[in-house]
Amino acid sequence: MEENILKQYRSIKKESQHIKQLMWQLSRQRANTNDKALDDTLSALQGRYSKLLKELAERQNIIEELIEGLDSTERDLIRYRYIDGLRWEAVALRIAYSPPQTFRIHKQILKKLGIRDEKR
Repeated sequence: MEENILKQYRSIKKESQHIKQLMWQLSRQRANTNDKALDDTLSALQGRYSKLLKELAERQNIIEELIEGLDSTERDLIRYRYIDGLRWEAVALRIAYSPPQTFRIHKQILKKLGIRDEKR
């Protein structure tokens, strides 16, 4: 497994939020139309978005399951870095470790999760 799976989390969240907005807009459009053909088309589009939203939620769940087994500091490090998108210096400050210690912990986490570090 690649480190990229953790990096996908943030984009999955953003895409899910965007799709939810689109679905809300489609619902409003459907409520305001009397055109059966248009309503059918909008309904089909909603179905596609719903399916995509389910797929994204499944991918998000896989990532959550991965980090669930970590201890508190490890989970914080992963969430700050990959989910919140913080820089390494900010992650180190938040978990109260030096940057070199933070990098060592990160490397240990990746090994623990069976994830290959992309820098190699």
